[in-house]
Amino acid sequence: KKEEEEEEEEEEEEEEEEGEKEKEKEKEKEKKKKKKKKKKKKKKKKKKVTPEHLELRALLRLLEHSCLQEFLARDPCFQISDKYLLAMVLVYFRRANLKLSEYTCSNLFLALYLANDMEEDLEEAKCMIFPWALGEGWHSQVADFLRQRDKLWARMGFRALVSRRGCEKVMAMEPSQWAWTREQCPHH
Repeated sequence: KKEEEEEEEEEEEEEEEEGEKEKEKEKEKEKKKKKKKKKKKKKKKKKKVTPEHLELRALLRLLEHSCLQEFLARDPCFQISDKYLLAMVLVYFRRANLKLSEYTCSNLFLALYLANDMEEDLEEAKCMIFPWALGEGWHSQVADFLRQRDKLWARMGFRALVSRRGCEKVMAMEPSQWAWTREQCPHH
């Protein structure tokens, strides 16, 4: 009898162990399912990169160019390159349907000059753009620069006015971007 009882106890223990193993397997399966669900949620949460974001990123990369950094540093009061004028550049690029490969320093200077034409009455300050856009001997190239500006304007359908709200929409896409800290000094 004792042997039978011991065998029964052993069988019960084995069954319990097997039951526990099954429970462990079930728990593992549940954990895996939860991980998969989390991964799916993360993928869904990731924002789709829109063409507008790609364009903004291209402009912001362009602003990191050493030539543009030097130019921006020479405008300490942000008279000709404040956050609104820089946002207008992107709006102009979009209106002109520029390809990302056309997001160049040259086109940025053309658009920035046009933005200054539309928004600022600072003829002398605006002329600071010429040496940066045209390099040495820039005086002889101004007429061609202005023709290129007019071509960009035509490509935009002569739609150069940009509302403050339009600029703020651009800035809201990447609100922590350093370019949007460029507030024009009130005394200018």
